Amino acid sequence: MDLIGKEVYARIISFREREWFEDNGVFYLQESKPIDNWRKIRNRWIRFKDNKKKEFIFTQRLYAGTELFSLLLEAGFKTVDLFGDLTGLPYDHTARRLRALASK
Repeated sequence: MDLIGKEVYARIISFREREWFEDNGVFYLQESKPIDNWRKIRNRWIRFKDNKKKEFIFTQRLYAGTELFSLLLEAGFKTVDLFGDLTGLPYDHTARRLRALASK
């Protein structure tokens, strides 16, 4: 599994309720709101490209490393290893992602 852990989100993403940016002539507006006591983030993204507007609304579940580890064991996996990237660095204060490798 590959996701952004709560710890990484808090450190790297620097939560902002609203932001906008431009990338290669495409404008993006993003609105995010924590819900369920920070268990989820509700996102609304609006993209303006070639004078056309497209909107995306989705909810993203956030897991801490310890939460994901416990859930995978409860689901019947025998081993669970957490990493901070694809090279196998540990999931610690320098992690950029939360990557879990679980096997039955």
